[in-house]
Amino acid sequence: MRFSRDGLRVIAASVLLPAFLLASSCDRPAPREGEAGKVLARVGAEAVTVDEFKEALARGTEKYPRIYSGDRKSERLLRHLVDEEALFAQALEDGYDKNPVVAGELRRLVVGEYLKKNLMPLLDGVKVTDEEVSKHYRENLERYRTHELVRAAVISFRVPSGTDEAGRSALFEKAASVLKEARGLPGSVAGFGELAARHSDDSKTRAAGGDIGWIVRSSKGSGLNPDLRAEIIQLQKPGDLSAVIETEKAFYLAKMMELRPARQRPLSEVRSAVHAMLLNAARDRAQEKFYRELRARRKVSINLELLEKLGFHDWGFDYVLLDFLGNVVCGGFAAPLRRGFAQKILIVVSEERGTVAVAQDGEIKTTVDANALRESLQQLFATDTATQVAG
Repeated sequence: MRFSRDGLRVIAASVLLPAFLLASSCDRPAPREGEAGKVLARVGAEAVTVDEFKEALARGTEKYPRIYSGDRKSERLLRHLVDEEALFAQALEDGYDKNPVVAGELRRLVVGEYLKKNLMPLLDGVKVTDEEVSKHYRENLERYRTHELVRAAVISFRVPSGTDEAGRSALFEKAASVLKEARGLPGSVAGFGELAARHSDDSKTRAAGGDIGWIVRSSKGSGLNPDLRAEIIQLQKPGDLSAVIETEKAFYLAKMMELRPARQRPLSEVRSAVHAMLLNAARDRAQEKFYRELRARRKVSINLELLEKLGFHDWGFDYVLLDFLGNVVCGGFAAPLRRGFAQKILIVVSEERGTVAVAQDGEIKTTVDANALRESLQQLFATDTATQVAG
C-alpha cells in the first residue's frame, strides 16, 4: 500500500506528537507552492505558511487558552509547528510510512471520511411520516398490548439434600401450619409480612414479606419453578392464597398481592417508540442497499466453507457472557436480547445509593426498587425474562 506525504502527515501527527501539538496543527493542509513571501519557516523542503500559522493559532487559542496566551505565544506556536515538520520528516526517514499500524490508521481515516460524505447524508435523509406510524400501529395492535401481570409473595421451605419421606412430611406440616397463620393476616399486611421473615428460606425476599415482584400471568416463562408459577397464575384476586405447593426441592406458599390487567397502549403512548423503530428499520434498509451497491461494483468472493471448517460458526461454548456498562445508551443489553444472542439479564449494582433508569417510549423512567425495575424490563421486552438484581 502506498501513501502520499500529505496522507501520512495526519498519521504522524496522531501517533508522534503530544496533545498540544495535535491541538495546534494535526489537521492543517499541506504547504502550498508559490507563497515564498508568506513562509514563516522551512524545515527541509517543507514550509510553514502564514495562513497555516493563523489557523493553528486560532485553534490553539480556543482549545488551550492557558498554553497559547501571554508573551511570546506566537513564537512558541511557530516553534511547535516547526517541531512537527521535523518530527514528520524524521518519521518518514525512519520508515514509519511502511508501519502496519500507520497503514491501518490511514485506512480507517479514509473509510471514515468516505462514509461521512456518502453514507451519513443518505441515512440523515431517511424520514418516517406520521401516517406511516399510524398505519404500523393499526396493523400491529396486539404488539402494543401489555401482558396481564401478577405481583406475588412466596414463602419457600427448602428440602435439604438427602431428606427422607419423614423429613418431607415434617416440612409439609410446617408449611400447612404457616398457611393457617397466613389466612389470619389482616389485609393491610404486605405479602406474608413477618411470616416470611420467620419461616422463608429465601434470603432475597423474606425481609420484604416474600415479595417476588411482578410476573407475566402466563404458564410460559423462566425464573420460577413451573409448579409454583402454575399455582400463582391460578389465583384470582389480591389476597388469595395457594395451598401448599410441593416440588422436588421445596415446598411453597403463594399469595397474590396485586393484579394488573392487560391493556391496549394508545398510539399517543407509543408513538415516539414506533417512530424510532420504523426510522431505524428504514435506515437499516438504506444502509444495506448502500453496501449492496458498493459490493456490486467490486468482485467479491467469500469462502464460507473455510469459515465453517475453522469452526467460527459454532464454538460449542456452554455459556457466552456479554458485559455492558450500565450507562450504555446505544442499545446496551437490549440489543443482544432483541437479536436473540442472549437469554437472560443480570444487572449488578453497587452498595452506593443511586437510581436505575429505563428508557422507554421516548422517556427516561426512574425505578424505585428492584421490583419496579423487573416490571419495567418485563414490559419493555414483552416477555417474562428472568431478571435478577444483585448487589
